[in-house]
Amino acid sequence: MLSKTRENLRIAIATLFSSKLRAFLTMLGITIGVMSVVLLLSVGQAFEQYVVGEFSSFGSNLVAVWGERSSTTQAESGANVNDADAQTRVTFFESLSWKDYLALSDRFRVPDARIVSPIAQTALPASWQDTTLDVAVAGVTETYLDAVSVNLGAGRFMTDIEIEESARVVVLNQMATEKLFGDVYPIGEMIKVKGLSFEVIGVTDLGASEEAESIIMPITTLYQRLNSTRMPDGSLPVGAIMLQATDASASGRLVQQITQTLRDEHKLDPDDDDDFMIFSQNDFLESLSAITGLITAFLAVIAGISLVVGGIGIMNIMLVTVTERTREIGLRKAVGAQKSDILLQFITEAILLSVLGGFLGTVLAFLLSTLIRLGVPELNIIIQPSSIMLATVVSVLIGVFFGAFPANRAAKMSPIDALRFE
Repeated sequence: MLSKTRENLRIAIATLFSSKLRAFLTMLGITIGVMSVVLLLSVGQAFEQYVVGEFSSFGSNLVAVWGERSSTTQAESGANVNDADAQTRVTFFESLSWKDYLALSDRFRVPDARIVSPIAQTALPASWQDTTLDVAVAGVTETYLDAVSVNLGAGRFMTDIEIEESARVVVLNQMATEKLFGDVYPIGEMIKVKGLSFEVIGVTDLGASEEAESIIMPITTLYQRLNSTRMPDGSLPVGAIMLQATDASASGRLVQQITQTLRDEHKLDPDDDDDFMIFSQNDFLESLSAITGLITAFLAVIAGISLVVGGIGIMNIMLVTVTERTREIGLRKAVGAQKSDILLQFITEAILLSVLGGFLGTVLAFLLSTLIRLGVPELNIIIQPSSIMLATVVSVLIGVFFGAFPANRAAKMSPIDALRFE
C-alpha cells in the first residue's frame, strides 16, 4: 500500500508539472477560499478579543442597579404645551434612594459584594474664565474608581476626609478638560459649578465610552451644596448603584442577592414586577462574545463559498484530465491495474491539487494578517493552529469530494474502449 501511494504521488506530481499553468489556475480557487476562511476567522477572533477587552476594562465583575424605566412627554422648544403633535416622549430611569444603597452595603444581606458605590447624577453649568458649558455631574464616594475601573490620567482622586467634609473639589473627564482648559494644565485651577468655586484635583483617562463632558465630585458636596432634591419619603436620591462581585463566579449570586434585598426594601409582593433594573457586566460580555462569534462564523461561511467554487474547478479539470488520459487508463488496466488503483490515482491528484492550494492560501493569510496587524495595531490578529488544521482538513475533504466523481468515472472505463479512444 505504501509503495502504491508513493507511486501515485510521483505520477500526480509529474502530471501537475506537465501543465503548470493549468494546475496553478486550478489551485487558485482553493487558495483564495482557504485564505479567506483563515483570515476572516483570525480577524473575527481578534475583533472579538478587542471588543470584549474594551468592555472588560470597566470590570468583568461589575453589576449596576438603576431604578425602573419610565417615560414622560414634554413640549418641544417654543411649542404650545397643549399641542400634542409638538410633544416628544422622554425615557428616563427613576431614582433609587440612599436607603437602597445602605441596604446593598449590608454584608449580611449582600455577602458577595466586594465594593458598593452610589452615584448621584445631575446636569449643571460649569465655567472657567470665559468658557461655560453644561456638564454631567456625578456625586460619588471614595469607592467609585475601584467600582467602575476608571483610571486617573493626572492628579489624584478625592479622599475620605474630603467626602466627609463635603469639600469643593472635582475630577474632570478628558472631554470636559479639553473644552474648559484647552492646552492649560488643569490641576489646581478653580472652576465654578452653579456659581460655586471648586478646585480641580484630577483628570480621568480618556474612556472608550466618553460621549459628553462630565465632572466627578464628593456625593456629600452634591447633596449639600448643589442639589436639594429629595425623594417623596424624604430620603436622598441615588441615580445608580455600582457593585463589584468578589470574583467572576459570584456575579450570578450577587444579582440574586441584590434582587431579593431591593424587593424586601421596596416591600414588593411575590407577584409584583421589579421596580428596578440590574445590569450584569459578565452576562453582557457573554452575550457580546456569542454575537461576535456568530458574526465570525457567518463571514467564514460566506468565504467558504469560494472553497466550493474552487472544488468545482478541481472537478472540472479532473474530468478534462480523465478524457485526455483515456488511453493511459486503458493501458494501465490492460497490464493489470485494478479499479481501485485507477480510483486512488486520480483521487491522489485531486487531493494534491487541493492541499497545495490550501497551503498557499494559509501562507497568504499569514502575510495579510501581518499587514493588517501593522496597519491596525489594536487588532492582535494571530493565525490560530486550529485555523490551520481546519484549512488542511477542508482542503483534503474538498480534494476527496470533488475528485471522487472524475476518479470513479476513470475507474469504470472499459480497457478495450479506452485503448480505442482517439
